[in-house]
Amino acid sequence: MADEARERRRRVLLVDDHARARQALRELLEELDPQLCIELAADGTAAVRRCAEEPPDLVLLDYRIPGATAAETLARLHGADADLPVVVLTGDPTADVVDEVIAAGALACLGKAGNVEDLLDVIRSHARHRS
Repeated sequence: MADEARERRRRVLLVDDHARARQALRELLEELDPQLCIELAADGTAAVRRCAEEPPDLVLLDYRIPGATAAETLARLHGADADLPVVVLTGDPTADVVDEVIAAGALACLGKAGNVEDLLDVIRSHARHRS
């Protein structure tokens, strides 16, 4: 039964190199929406590997992660799954950053200090639904 419940939940991969930030956002999102299953990765390489093993319904990608730029990580994620929805999160959502990640294929770019309900709306609206 637990596996069936997990399959019905929306699987979101959260990619951020700060362990405390990853865990705090995971707990908050899962508390606010029990239909979310937030999985974690610390960098782009781990994210690409996780997505290849079991593609999530949506990826939340920190703009600043070690090893590669957000645009490079987006290209690798979309190279394996062109339809994978990716939302970039940044502490500094300037127009240049937003333009850069949207041009690289991100669905959206949201500020980390933004309203969590806005983030939930994007996840709910754009996460792929699996049967």
